[in-house]
Amino acid sequence: MKPILLLLSFCLVSSFQLHGEEPAPAPAAPVVAKVIDSTNAEELKASVNQTVTVKGKVVKATDWDGRGNPEKGINFINLAGDQFTLLVFASDYGKFSARPAELYKDKTIEVTGKLELRKEKLQIKATGPEQIKIVEEPAAPKAPETPAPAEPKDK
Repeated sequence: MKPILLLLSFCLVSSFQLHGEEPAPAPAAPVVAKVIDSTNAEELKASVNQTVTVKGKVVKATDWDGRGNPEKGINFINLAGDQFTLLVFASDYGKFSARPAELYKDKTIEVTGKLELRKEKLQIKATGPEQIKIVEEPAAPKAPETPAPAEPKDK
């Protein structure tokens, strides 16, 4: 049985070499980051040092000025749950249409990047707007309209 398998393998390899063709490589699977809710502390902590997407409502956005040194400024963007902070350094502000703290204030966002733990705080450092997506909140369901009371008919 082994000689037959060996012969078939040789023939297959030879046919590719004779025709100058090589087998096509398998297409690479796209990298899809796991989406974690910003209030899920357990899953966030379990995902440290992985590339993830964190989704949550911005509850606080601070534009720290670097104590008077604008080159050392940082935008701290805290999401709901008080477990996660998005950082954007002053050196990357120019890639955004406005300061990130203003752009994302009170919005629900998804941020993708390497989740790090620094000083007991979970964070992702964003270097450009392509890492941050504003997520539309589903519209609140409308209350059913109540018809106006019918006017009494005169008899």
